[in-house]
Amino acid sequence: MPVLLACRAERRHRFTVEHRIGSTDWIPLLAQAPHVRSIALVGTTEEANRLAVARLQERCPDAVVTGASGQHWGPERAGQVARWLRASNPDLVLVGLGMPLQEQFLDDYGDLLPPAVYATVGGAIDQLAGTQRNAPRWLGRIGLEWAWRLASQPRRLAHRYLVEPFLLVWIIASRRTRVGAS
Repeated sequence: MPVLLACRAERRHRFTVEHRIGSTDWIPLLAQAPHVRSIALVGTTEEANRLAVARLQERCPDAVVTGASGQHWGPERAGQVARWLRASNPDLVLVGLGMPLQEQFLDDYGDLLPPAVYATVGGAIDQLAGTQRNAPRWLGRIGLEWAWRLASQPRRLAHRYLVEPFLLVWIIASRRTRVGAS
C-alpha cells in the first residue's frame, strides 16, 4: 500500500484498484492450468504445510502436490529444500517463507533450483491450510488489509507495517536529494 500511495502521489501512474489479485485468489484455480502437473509448497510450519498440501491436492487431483516446511529455516534447511526441489523437479513452486526471506532464498539458491515457475506467496500457504484467515475484501478495497494482518499478528508484522514504510520514504527522499544535488 505505501508503494501504491507513493505512485499516486507522484502522479506517475493512475491506478484504480477495483479488485486486488492476490495469491489466495489464483491458487484455488490451479486445477484449471492443464500444464501444471506438479506443485511444490515451500514454507510455514510442518503441520500447516501438510494441511495445505492435502487441500491443494484435493483441488488439483491431476497434479502431484508435495511440500517442504519452512520450520527451522536457515542455510542448512535452505540447502536441503533446494536439493529437494532439484530432485522433485516441479512445474510450479509456491514459496511462502515471508518477506524478505522467500525472495532471499530464491536469489541465493536460484542457480541450484530446477526450471519452474516460482511464486512468492507469503502467508498464502497458511491461508490455504486454514491456519490463517484472509482479511475481508472490503478492507483490501479501502487499503486497510495491512491493519487486519497487523491486528492478527502484531509481533511478526509490526516492524514491516509501522517502520518499513517510513524507511522507504526516507530512502526515496535521500535519493532525490542526492539526484537533485548532482
